[in-house]
Amino acid sequence: MKLNPTHKIFISEGCNDWKNAFSRFKLDQTSKLHLNSTYVMNQELRATVVLQLLSSTKKHQEQRRQAFFIKISSIMYLLRQGLALRGQSDENCNLIQLVKLRSIDQDCLKDWIDNKKYLSHDIVNEIYKEIYLTIIRDIVKEVCEI
Repeated sequence: MKLNPTHKIFISEGCNDWKNAFSRFKLDQTSKLHLNSTYVMNQELRATVVLQLLSSTKKHQEQRRQAFFIKISSIMYLLRQGLALRGQSDENCNLIQLVKLRSIDQDCLKDWIDNKKYLSHDIVNEIYKEIYLTIIRDIVKEVCEI
């Protein structure tokens, strides 16, 4: 890009004519050089696509982590109360109903309810097994200490 001689002076020396500075600034703001420079600066200030994707991924991971902990605490609650986790149908089982109730306070649970893979029988059984093994380990530890 070829620069106008007045732009070269303005860039290297600054404004020397302060009586007409306001009109010169208006003229400079409409110049192609100024518009290109502000565009480049705005682009540099914006987050890159990679940073936006990482931020989005971290946000989704945190929401899933919260939903997972709520799911575990819901299973623990049902087990402690001696209630069945499953019912006649998957839609009306105690676990789904409890998670639906808790989704009133936690928006991240609504996606979990809609996405059936997070509440599949295999995953619930795995969590149930880990809770069971943790309880057994605690009981064995207490017995060994006596």
